[in-house]
Amino acid sequence: MTDAFTQRRGGILLHPTALPSPHGIGDLGPMAYRFVDLLEATGLTLWQVLPLGPTSFGYSPYQSPSAFAGNPLLISLELLQEEGYWQAPEFLPNFPIDQVDFHICTKRSRRYKNTCSLKLGYKILIELLSVLRLCSI
Repeated sequence: MTDAFTQRRGGILLHPTALPSPHGIGDLGPMAYRFVDLLEATGLTLWQVLPLGPTSFGYSPYQSPSAFAGNPLLISLELLQEEGYWQAPEFLPNFPIDQVDFHICTKRSRRYKNTCSLKLGYKILIELLSVLRLCSI
């Protein structure tokens, strides 16, 4: 058995927000999966990321208000849509491909994901109530 610390390996440093996305900022959705497939195809075994917590002033991953929470910008709208928690608007704005406007992406993401949170919360509540009805005496 080889020790992971003695075996030479290669990888890349890339924050998920730098991945391409139709929503103006990269996330942990389909493009992240494609990126991991690319790493595997090229023989790289490590993907190093910067901190994944929520950002505050300056949108720096190093200025997070929490060491434990995840950044909601990294939640994939495509995966939420596949699960039926979000419906894409008819027209999405054209975001630049060479830079991220964190302010606009944060506002838009918050609006979309609040709707998803309500739908998901409602679904969980209904499932919980049905379980409680089954368990009641």
